[in-house]
Amino acid sequence: MAEAARISSAQKAGRAGYDLEDVKVTFTADISTSVSGTDVSGREGDVLNLPRWVARALEEGGHARVDEPSMEPELKQAISKENGLDDYQLASLDDHFYVRVQAHLERAPQQKREELGSMLNSLVRSRVSKIARLVISSKLSATNAEKLTIEERSLYEQMRASHDEFVAHATGGAA
Repeated sequence: MAEAARISSAQKAGRAGYDLEDVKVTFTADISTSVSGTDVSGREGDVLNLPRWVARALEEGGHARVDEPSMEPELKQAISKENGLDDYQLASLDDHFYVRVQAHLERAPQQKREELGSMLNSLVRSRVSKIARLVISSKLSATNAEKLTIEERSLYEQMRASHDEFVAHATGGAA
């Protein structure tokens, strides 16, 4: 249970950072308002860069459209790169990769959500398998550590601690 909480905490931290990033917004109506203390004004058709959390509030209110590219090409590219590497190599993913994919899935139509969800599951299975191999084989190299997302780093640390505890128990500390 504590392990799941650590991954959840890592993901929440990643989501907070993601929500603070600027995103392009196109106003669909003239507006001058305050969103949680942030003053926002624009005319229909204006394009501004705003923090994602402000942009979502404006979009939910019907005042703007958030202009974000589809994650599908990036997800396909990540799967392709991951599949092209051996069992002890990881493709690079940015810290907020899973957060961005999940945010995209929340906005996608049901059919697309199922297709992208299946692709995401394939990538996750591959990366978890590789992370498990790295846990068993050696300490995490700096090169591989840079390629992990926030959630994957937390997973690696938990798996490593469990592995070390099991080995110590199984060998009586002789390993």
